[in-house]
Amino acid sequence: MDFIRNHSFSFSFILLAVILAFAMPDGAEEQGAGTQEVTVAQGDSLLSLHAQTDTSLPADRWVEEVLRLNGKPDTTLLAGETIIVPATPAYSDDILLAGGDK
Repeated sequence: MDFIRNHSFSFSFILLAVILAFAMPDGAEEQGAGTQEVTVAQGDSLLSLHAQTDTSLPADRWVEEVLRLNGKPDTTLLAGETIIVPATPAYSDDILLAGGDK
């Protein structure tokens, strides 16, 4: 019992970490504002889809993200398949950026 009392902070920290790990969403449910669904056409590749998608990610990072979002082990695409791809969120023209004119 003295061991637990002497290390109560460590046990509390571990318990908190376990609770947070279970509270975090898993990757299977991810499709947020920064993604969109795309239906693959005959002859499409991930690089051609990258060129068609409104994104600021470099092609290699975009492909890695597509693979992660869809749980794909490789870059093989099938015609008619619907995949989730990262996309740049739409921003309002009314937003004033730092250093911008009013």
